[in-house]
Amino acid sequence: MKRLLIKNANIIDVSSKYHKQCVDIYIEDGVIKKIDKDLNEMGQVFDISSYLISPGFIDAHVHCYHGKTVIGIDPEKIGVKTGVTSLIDAGTAGANTIDDFYNRIIKKSEERVFVLLNTASDGLKTLSELSTDGVIDKKAIKKAIERYQDTIVGIKARASSSVLLDKGIGPIAESKNIATELGLPLVIHIGNAPPKVEEVLDLTSAGDVITHCYHNKVNGLFLESGIKKGQVANALHRQVKFDIGHGSSSFSFDVFEKAVKNGFRHDFIGSDIYDKNIGGPVVSLINVMNKVLACDFSLDDVVSSVTSKVSEHFKLSRLGTIKVGNFADFTVYKLHDSRKTFVDSVGQSRTGKSWIEAKYTLVEGEIFRVENGGEMISFDFLKDSMSLTQEQMTAYDDDLRYIDDYVSGHGIKFQDHFKLGFYSHMVGFIDRLKNKEKLDPVDESIKDNIEEKAFKLTYDLIDSMSKKYEVETFESEVILASIHIQTALAMEED
Repeated sequence: MKRLLIKNANIIDVSSKYHKQCVDIYIEDGVIKKIDKDLNEMGQVFDISSYLISPGFIDAHVHCYHGKTVIGIDPEKIGVKTGVTSLIDAGTAGANTIDDFYNRIIKKSEERVFVLLNTASDGLKTLSELSTDGVIDKKAIKKAIERYQDTIVGIKARASSSVLLDKGIGPIAESKNIATELGLPLVIHIGNAPPKVEEVLDLTSAGDVITHCYHNKVNGLFLESGIKKGQVANALHRQVKFDIGHGSSSFSFDVFEKAVKNGFRHDFIGSDIYDKNIGGPVVSLINVMNKVLACDFSLDDVVSSVTSKVSEHFKLSRLGTIKVGNFADFTVYKLHDSRKTFVDSVGQSRTGKSWIEAKYTLVEGEIFRVENGGEMISFDFLKDSMSLTQEQMTAYDDDLRYIDDYVSGHGIKFQDHFKLGFYSHMVGFIDRLKNKEKLDPVDESIKDNIEEKAFKLTYDLIDSMSKKYEVETFESEVILASIHIQTALAMEED
């Protein structure tokens, strides 16, 4: 029997009677057995007095079926190592590919992986998956759900012009009929018209979910003022739910803030993370949660949108609430009371007054240490291109992450080939700092071609790192690094 005693658990869980209490949690074989003050049961002791603890965070919108799809990522890159214990894959697999997804990925994952089955039989083998006749096979969908009834928690269909091409609302209506017949929620991606979002909303009923609710495309849920469209109000009345679904291009701070000001509230915080946006703008579920915190939502609201609300809606048994009898799935984290800047999917930024840094996750009582506070930033591209050993990469890691936090916090985005150039240059800069070496002076005329904004941003970065190593801040270092920063800023303007 495996026993674990969590001491000094400061609980944040609005669905639990222990919300905002400091208690001990006793676990046997992955299940919560006792919750009380001053427990003395035998077992491994895990003292978390310095942190907060909540039910394991659930990302309601990911794409983690990979290798045979146009988008997708390994669950380990977005799961327990980033503060997330459960993932809901949002339609990457269909009836023809669910067996491969389950056998090759889901059953081997340390994270819990649930599935919204795409009504297109091949799932996301293409991004226009509903544009061909005959791709929806109701019998195959039913059989898939019978095989994986503990894994498939809903149906997914994507309602945007790039997916449907000239098919209009038809495939979405067909998907809705199937979901209704099977008694499962239909999760609908909204994007550019056709079909119009009003048509899509009119198809929905209680329990269905609209994802990408704060995108800034023309075919959105809100008027320019942020007032919700009439069909949105009707859907809310029918108890339709709404997911953020951040993604590569579906979260705008402006749209979000206007909608919230006019009384709209999302239900779930889904990241819509996959291989092409983990490097930004999504980064991680924690990062998306912090963006919501930065817009003055409470910690209680943010946490419930990735725990109890998700588990209750998708009927994830024994998850999402801290209570005796439930699985011992937890996220342990620190809430920093300091300023940090976050960037949405359209390049706008907001600076929050507090932010979450994940420290540990537990799945059925097994403890995992979170890497980089929940933001899985990889610098493997440097290791390969510069022929660095793993030992060298480890030595650079803290400084590289500081640099990455700085540039991303100021909304600076490097395209792939420019990213390599910038970080390769910064590795050389780190070496010079550590060795107390001075860069040879550069031609002062180069500075004349650098804009003030780029120079100032670069100076602050170089200066802060120089002070860390107790080295003088050399202007030549600033000039050379600012060339990279200016290039990135110019690319954003284009």
